[in-house]
Amino acid sequence: MRKLTLLLSLAVLLLMASCAKDEPLGGDDKVIYEFTAQLPGYIDSRGIGDGECADELFFWVYDENNHELEALRRHNISFNNSGQATVQVPLTPGHKYSFVFWAQNKECKAYDPYNSDRISIDYWGEEAHVIANDDLRDAFYAIKRNIQVSTDGEMVQQRIRLQRPFAQLNYGISKEVLKAVTDAGVDLTGARAFVYVSQAYT
Repeated sequence: MRKLTLLLSLAVLLLMASCAKDEPLGGDDKVIYEFTAQLPGYIDSRGIGDGECADELFFWVYDENNHELEALRRHNISFNNSGQATVQVPLTPGHKYSFVFWAQNKECKAYDPYNSDRISIDYWGEEAHVIANDDLRDAFYAIKRNIQVSTDGEMVQQRIRLQRPFAQLNYGISKEVLKAVTDAGVDLTGARAFVYVSQAYT
């Protein structure tokens, strides 16, 4: 009987220790932040850059010194039928973080969002001269800066409204102008147009 009582006591102690470790914070006193990114086209009426073609989300986290926390990076997150994509990350209470969201179509080759420092854009290609207002090129983003992580241990949920960072730049030359230019001796073979945008995130 004494052994049984001792075993039961040990079992209760182990159970209490186990329950104490069952933290809803993701372990190590982390607070789970859950972001739900929303594409604009599923809220507004049909318009420019409604986001219906975007189907993957890229997500980055930065510390107080603007250093990316690569372990918290999330790529290729799918959107549901309501134009929403959800991502969860464990964060340290009392610290500040910044978050970057980028959404695009998986088939779009114009952007390279795999670099944490910048998103490369290249509209050049065999079809570049004939494509105008290509919905597949519509991209969307959001930035949340210096978010102070709660210390109360509760999961924090935030909704993020994605916005279109820039409009497409369409350019072209009419046949009449092209003939006049070439007749004047200007060779446009291999000609390319470049546009440089600094600090596009602002």
